[in-house]
Amino acid sequence: MELQHVSETLGGLGLTEKEIGVYLSLVTHGGIGSTIEVAAYTGIPRTSVYDVLLSLQRKGVVVEKRRKNTKIFSVETPSHLLAILHKQEALLASTKQKLKSTVADLESLMSPALPVPSLRQFHGEEGIVKMWEEQLLATTQLEAFNIFCTHEFLARFQPWLQEKSRELLPHGVQVKVLVNSPSEDPIFIKIRNFEVKASNHTYVFAAGMNVLGDFIGFWNEMHSLTGMLMENAHIARMQRVMFDQAWTNTPA
Repeated sequence: MELQHVSETLGGLGLTEKEIGVYLSLVTHGGIGSTIEVAAYTGIPRTSVYDVLLSLQRKGVVVEKRRKNTKIFSVETPSHLLAILHKQEALLASTKQKLKSTVADLESLMSPALPVPSLRQFHGEEGIVKMWEEQLLATTQLEAFNIFCTHEFLARFQPWLQEKSRELLPHGVQVKVLVNSPSEDPIFIKIRNFEVKASNHTYVFAAGMNVLGDFIGFWNEMHSLTGMLMENAHIARMQRVMFDQAWTNTPA
C-alpha cells in the first residue's frame, strides 16, 4: 500500500514526522506494541520513542495499556482520526471567533479611535464673542489666535479684536487674520495691534473659522450669524497646519 498520501494526511492532523513514523509502525504491526518493540520497528532510540508515544497519547491517537508488567501502547481505530479532526475543527472555529475580536483590539491599539468632538452652538455677534472668550479662558498655552474670515465679518468684529490684541500681545500671543479676498485691501492691512493678510484661500463655511489651542470655531452668515465651537486636539492641529500654510503662502 502506498503510504505517502497517508503520511501527508496524518501530517495535516498535526502529527510530526516522528509521530507519523511511530504511529504507522504500530498500525503495520498489529496496532499494539511496547516502547522496545516500536524502537526496533522504527530504529528510533527507545527514550525518544517513549516521548513520541506520550505525545501521540496526548493527541488522542494512541492509548496506554498494560501487558503483564509491561507498559504498551495501542492505536485507536482509524475512524477515531475523524473524531480528532472534528475536535480540531471546533477548536479552530472557536479560535477564529476569538481572533476576530483580538484583531479589532490590536487595530484599535495601532490606530486609537479619535474622541468624538464636543460641539456647542452660539448665535449672533454676542455669541461669537462669547465663543472666542471661552476659547481664551479654556486654553492654557496660548501661542496664536488664528482667524479666517470675510471683509464684512472683520469689519463687524474689528473693535473687539483690536482690544483683545492689546491684552494678548504682552503675553506673546499674536492674533493673525486671513481675509477672504482676491486682492489685498490696504484698509485691513493697516489695522493696528494684529496682523491681517488678504487671501484667496477658501474654507467650507461662508464666513470663516478660527483655531486656538484645541478649539476650532466655525461661523456662518448665510441666514443668521451662527457659530459652532468644537474641541478636538487632532482636528485643531490639522486646521492649524492648513492655516499656517495659507498664512505663509500669502504675501504681506
